[in-house]
Amino acid sequence: MGEITDDIKSLFREYERPETTLAPVGNVHEWEKRRREACEKFRLLLTPESIDKLTKDNISDLLNFDKNQTMEARRVAPRLVEDMEAFKGAIRTLIDESRDIKERLNEALKAHGMGPAIATMILFFHNPEKYPFWSTAKDEILKKIEVIDELTGTYGDKYVK
Repeated sequence: MGEITDDIKSLFREYERPETTLAPVGNVHEWEKRRREACEKFRLLLTPESIDKLTKDNISDLLNFDKNQTMEARRVAPRLVEDMEAFKGAIRTLIDESRDIKERLNEALKAHGMGPAIATMILFFHNPEKYPFWSTAKDEILKKIEVIDELTGTYGDKYVK
């Protein structure tokens, strides 16, 4: 495991350099700034007071990497906006801090078109200090480098682990 840890540390040191670029984000430090700005924009859109005002354009922006600086998911937008009220309900469920996160995730994932990456992106924008964005790709990478074992249970159970 020591070699893997050293390799990972080396990789992260590479990304700390100001001139480091990654496609499609470009310069890492500039991307971090854009991502913080996107987080603030979407945090304001994903408050209990703002959810009823969400439009299809807002959802399209939320799922567009150029706008959200987190993930590309425009392909699922048509499914999510087929029933805007169900999608808004899923968002309300996700950001309801009075409920357990496992319960919120498991319920929200029942909405048509809602997957774990979209759900955790919404949580991340709602409160980036509390909720990490999660994806299957991240899950697979962490398994490969032996940081986590195979996760079992509901998605809510997996997210909390």
